[in-house]
Amino acid sequence: MAQVIFLCYLEQRGVVGHAYRERHGLDVLESYVVRRDGSGVDRLLKRLSNDFNGDFLSSRDGGAPTWADLPPAAFLAIEQFLDAVDIETGQGSFWRYDFSHIPVELISGIYETLLKDRQGKLGAYYTPRHLANLVTEQAFQRVANLSNCSVYDGACGSGILLTTAFRRMLRHIEATSGQRLGFAERVALMQKSIFGNDLDETACWITAFSLYLSLLEGLEPSEISRLQSDEKIKLPKLIGKGLNIQKGTKYGDFFSSSNPFAGKRRFDVFLCNPPWRESDDDERPTWEEWCRNQDPAYPIGRRQIAAGFVFRAMQCVHSTGVVALILPLNLVIGATSQSCEFRQRWLEEAHIDRIINFGDVRRLLFPAAKHPCAVVFAQPRSLSEETISLGRETVEYWTPKADVSLALGRLALHAVDRKLLRAREIYERPHLLISSYWGERRDLDLLKRLHRFGTVAKTMESRSKPWLSGKGFHAPNNSNKDRKLGILESLAFLPADELPEGDPFIAAGTNFLRVRDHYPIVASPGGRNAVLYTGPRVLFPDGLTEGLQIKASFSDEPFAFTSSVGAIGGSASDGALLKLLAAYLRSPLASYLMVMTSYSVIGERPRVALDDIETFPFCSPEQHPNRSVAERVVSEATRLMGEIQKATTAAKYAAQTAKLYDQVYDYFELSEAERLLVQGTVDVVAKSIQPPDYLRLATPLLHRPSSDEVKLYANALAAELSRWRTRNGGAGALEVTAVVENKDGFFGAVQVKLSAKSEDRVSVSSSDSAFHHLLRELQASHQIQADSSDAEDLFKIPNVMVVAGDAFFFVKPMRRRFWLERSALADADHIVQTVHSAAWAAQRNK
Repeated sequence: MAQVIFLCYLEQRGVVGHAYRERHGLDVLESYVVRRDGSGVDRLLKRLSNDFNGDFLSSRDGGAPTWADLPPAAFLAIEQFLDAVDIETGQGSFWRYDFSHIPVELISGIYETLLKDRQGKLGAYYTPRHLANLVTEQAFQRVANLSNCSVYDGACGSGILLTTAFRRMLRHIEATSGQRLGFAERVALMQKSIFGNDLDETACWITAFSLYLSLLEGLEPSEISRLQSDEKIKLPKLIGKGLNIQKGTKYGDFFSSSNPFAGKRRFDVFLCNPPWRESDDDERPTWEEWCRNQDPAYPIGRRQIAAGFVFRAMQCVHSTGVVALILPLNLVIGATSQSCEFRQRWLEEAHIDRIINFGDVRRLLFPAAKHPCAVVFAQPRSLSEETISLGRETVEYWTPKADVSLALGRLALHAVDRKLLRAREIYERPHLLISSYWGERRDLDLLKRLHRFGTVAKTMESRSKPWLSGKGFHAPNNSNKDRKLGILESLAFLPADELPEGDPFIAAGTNFLRVRDHYPIVASPGGRNAVLYTGPRVLFPDGLTEGLQIKASFSDEPFAFTSSVGAIGGSASDGALLKLLAAYLRSPLASYLMVMTSYSVIGERPRVALDDIETFPFCSPEQHPNRSVAERVVSEATRLMGEIQKATTAAKYAAQTAKLYDQVYDYFELSEAERLLVQGTVDVVAKSIQPPDYLRLATPLLHRPSSDEVKLYANALAAELSRWRTRNGGAGALEVTAVVENKDGFFGAVQVKLSAKSEDRVSVSSSDSAFHHLLRELQASHQIQADSSDAEDLFKIPNVMVVAGDAFFFVKPMRRRFWLERSALADADHIVQTVHSAAWAAQRNK
């Protein structure tokens, strides 16, 4: 099929025209197909191969079967394709396909279709065009001279990255020279600049096809005429020993010692979307052998081949070269021991410049993707570098979020989504890249403070009778078909979907089932050998609510549960503390922790695991820094649990539940500002993560803020600045003015300045005149001419802070995300940090 498309392209571009066919006694492709003349197509291909050269025009050497051997059904399928017939419905079309321009993503789509049956085994997946463009553009920003640059892809697949790179280099050279390159010059550029390999031979042929299209794209008519008449001008051979593309297990394997490109430290840029696949138990792949043979050996963790590509890639570019990789997100930012070990070794061998986390927009940008990706740009450390100073290195961390601009084909990156992290902190803190996705500095500070209490796991170990954690029993499977119920025979049973979603307890009157009535045999008894089926314990299913609430419940009733339910249990004397744990896990604070520390929430299908919960902050009253307060909270939480159980109206239930969650906040000594931080995350952010499609793009975060929310933002900003003023011994009054353009306007503005009045003042208004008056103040302070184009410049970077004269201005899109109370806290910090930096600079310059 790829040959069909290329032949149609050559015909419709006039490269193979009437005169050429007449001279050689050939016919158009479609005529051969209609006559089912496979030998005629082979003759056409042979003639073209002789005249134009090119790997792809040959039906030998594994490129494609001979056409003479194709069955009639294959010709029928090709004829229907050329007639633009819908294969599923049989419906024809008034318009036939235009092959004179073939998008590179079409070639990638063909490649993925051809690969479908082997995709899981190879771990090779299509790279979307917009992602290929982004990776290439950002990698080339780090290259001094695009006119003399070599690019290598160690798993070239359909060739979309190499083709994108070649087109970008071609545009650069033509733009800087002011003239178009001829065919021979394009060939010379490709042969000296573009290199790749792949284990899959089909992938290499498709890569050659893609590169040939980019060579012929936009050629002048005179160049096309020369292609037909000049025997010296031919398509270059690209595949084979000593050429640009290496294929097969010997030369095309990135980890083969016979690969002429890999590990030679010669290239300027390494671009790659490596395979994403974990090795099977009985496999002994070459990449693992290569990792083990290095000195010191590279970690193979969960046997993810992409990790091996990362380490090998660093040895493919010279000391100032650039490595750009599209990687599984969990490998890059995960908090597991395997991800941490991988990340640490990578930081030891490379300076990571930038990480772009596409977790929140993965279903919008890559609707067919099963897993999210991250794009990482890095440079290898010099072999002579003796000391690695991670404390001085920084990593740009870009965290784009779902935004209405995506519907217009743009990916907006707001200032709050560009973080600068210290490499040493990434090295030392397993959850940092997860926490920094939605979290700001205050969130990171709060998480750090909370973990001083200890963890759930440490609390479990510290009890006089250590607590147990585990999952329920497993249903029968192929490896355990005949295991009897044993102790489960007489136990009651509660299915996971019948655990209470709204209550923090499982009452004695619950309508339990019997295990034996639903499961005559089980694979394993679970519940850590059935201990967790009795006594006081906290239970929670894997799934979360839409708002990311953990559906935790306390119970001391005897009953069993399945493996989709987790439990933490202890002795009867710890019943009150376990009730507090249940209230904590159900509270907004636990939902906040899921957003800030759980990989599954920001990267996959949101779920809670025992490992997540065991890393949550927690301690017993005996370990609490304020034991008397802790004991009071445990007692009050137990009382409130009883009150909730007796509540007869929804209002009473809600009131008692709110009091219970306040007790959780008290237990962890959360300040007023910290409670705003938590509540803002849970009320809006948690319900807006990973929108599934464009129809549901308008998440709560992207709604227009109400006038009340704008007032809350302004009041929170003023209050937090006031607290900063008090802590730093400052003086004077503040005036905070928030102005919304109008009820339908897209922007709002905030002004913060010193006031001559004796008290702080906050005002909010909604009018065009007030909004434009505030902009004029900003322009006057900046001495900007008051023309519309200058004013519009302010909106090219949304959510921007400007210091003008004695005032701070924020210009914000009217999206709730930027007007939350937690946003006000971050804006206050920004102002304070700016003031402190200016004071420090002034002191230094004295």
